Amino acid sequence: WGPNNYGQCGQDSSKYNAIIQPTLINQLDANIYIQSISCSDYHTILLSANGDLYSFGRTAYGRLGIGETTSIDSVEIPRQIKGDFGKIMSVSCGDAHSICVDHLGHLYTWGNGDLLQLGNGQLGDIYTPQRVTSKQLNEVYPFVLQASGGAQHTLLLAEAQK
Repeated sequence: WGPNNYGQCGQDSSKYNAIIQPTLINQLDANIYIQSISCSDYHTILLSANGDLYSFGRTAYGRLGIGETTSIDSVEIPRQIKGDFGKIMSVSCGDAHSICVDHLGHLYTWGNGDLLQLGNGQLGDIYTPQRVTSKQLNEVYPFVLQASGGAQHTLLLAEAQK
């Protein structure tokens, strides 16, 4: 519940600009078991038990991870995020970026990167999940356990090389 101005509560924003109580996300397939969720101001990401990701909310900056969507402002029905990753184990929403970690401990980011919060060392937006690789990540901390996105930053919990 709360503001639904971009469909971030999983409801039609033209009908429900605000949600005042817990409400089911009716558009989600009943056979999909959701084990984890992450929300930010304008977007939501769902993690299913089999490691699939679904997102909805504001499309700006690529924060949903579903590709470039310049023709639409929002997605109100959960859309699956496709990527070249293994089974996703954790997901986190930053303000306008998103992060996930797969079962191999690989880190993926997408969305707004204007303050280097995507971890790829570059400024700019990314519209689909991209694996973050760096010498430090690959050699010193090769297995990411969890990642968390803040308003304009990202932090990792990673296992150090033994």
